[in-house]
Parts: sequence; C-alpha cells; structure tokens
Amino acid sequence: MYQLSPLRRGRICAWNFYGFNRKKAIFATTYAVENVVLEHLKHQMNYLKPVDAAAFHRVNEIFIDEQEHHDHAHDNLDTDSRLSRMIIKIVKACTESVIRFGMR
Repeated sequence: MYQLSPLRRGRICAWNFYGFNRKKAIFATTYAVENVVLEHLKHQMNYLKPVDAAAFHRVNEIFIDEQEHHDHAHDNLDTDSRLSRMIIKIVKACTESVIRFGMR
C-alpha cells in the first residue's frame, strides 16, 4: 500500500484547510479593506464638498463603487467564524496604518 510522506500529508492538509476557508478569507479581507476605505473616503468627501465640487463628485463615484464591493463581501461573510473575525481585525489595522502612513 502506498504511504504518503509526512511532508506530503502536511501539504495536503494545508491545501484542504486553505481551500476550504479561501472564500471566507477573501470575503473577510475585502470587507475589512473596504470598511476602512469607505471611512477614509467619507472624510475626504466631507473636506471636499465645500471646497471642490468636481473632486467631491469624483470621490463620491469611487465611494459608490467601493460600497458595492463592501456590501457584496458583507453579504457573503461568515460572521460566526473566528477566522473571519480575526482576519477582519488584522486587515483593518493594517489598512488603517497604510492609509495613515500614506497621508504623511
């Protein structure tokens, strides 16, 4: 009888784990990123509205597009999953950091 090596068994287990959770992880990541981006865009729109109407309308178009991504991810998100909640917290923190760093 053919025996799988421990390394090969580990790869198969890892592939099954990530394959099973890949969609959940993608939706959690998308939701987290879009959540932070939407907050950032809201701040930009509040600043731009009285200052530059054309820029405000362009950012608003981007906001609408990002809101669709956010809503799609939210509708498909497994909110009961510990993995999803963990991914959301980590990705939100990283995304906020990247935006803050980029604003300097």
